[in-house]
Amino acid sequence: IIPGATDPVRSVERVVELGEEIGYPLIIKAAAGGGGKGMELVSDASEAGRAFEAAQRQGLKYFADDAVYVERYLENPRHVEAQVLADAYMNRQYLDPAIFGRYPEELPALFGASWPDWPAAEVEALAVPIDFLGLNYYTRSVVSHDPNGWPVPARSLRQAGAIYTETGWELHPPSLTEALLWMHEHYGGLPLYVTENGAAFYDPPCAIDGRIDDPLRVHYLQTHIAAVGDAIARGADVRGYCAWSLLDNLEWAHGFSTR
Repeated sequence: IIPGATDPVRSVERVVELGEEIGYPLIIKAAAGGGGKGMELVSDASEAGRAFEAAQRQGLKYFADDAVYVERYLENPRHVEAQVLADAYMNRQYLDPAIFGRYPEELPALFGASWPDWPAAEVEALAVPIDFLGLNYYTRSVVSHDPNGWPVPARSLRQAGAIYTETGWELHPPSLTEALLWMHEHYGGLPLYVTENGAAFYDPPCAIDGRIDDPLRVHYLQTHIAAVGDAIARGADVRGYCAWSLLDNLEWAHGFSTR
């Protein structure tokens, strides 16, 4: 689902067929020289192939990160510190080196004697120019200070009254908006893509009359796509959204137990 999409491929069978023809299951057309006007779905394999070739010739580079939007439990110095450390460990540890060529300043103290004495030139070399930044977003984490927490002195708090997925992740679309805005502001306004977003919910044992009523997934997609729209309206340069996933897959941590 891409902002500004035209002529979408509506048949799952056709999507799979196109994916087999060009060797990739997501058929997109790069807006080469489009002045930041985004991308569009295409339904012609030869056109998609030409678009991928054009993108390769341009040498498009990107970095995608599994980010968890971290919120503090209370406006309390200990909880604020827990939030900052959790964010440094879970998010900025991976994004800052790739974008800025440096690690978050909180990490050496967090790791203590285990923190390697990285050569400055080696860390700086991690940062290379990229064309867009990808966000794999699934949930948020509301953290509080916990002196027994490891490696971060914090723990995530389950939220009363919230909807949780089969993997135990809270459904919280506003945090997708905030994560996109934070990435936009913190990383210099780079073009952004939501490269993964989805949820595992209960599946009935069989379809009824060939159909499955799936209100939780429908609600999830509707609210999270709307959250992307909110981020765009507030100034984030979001170019596209990719749902995870069109087909069931083997999850590395859950096997086939959740879909």
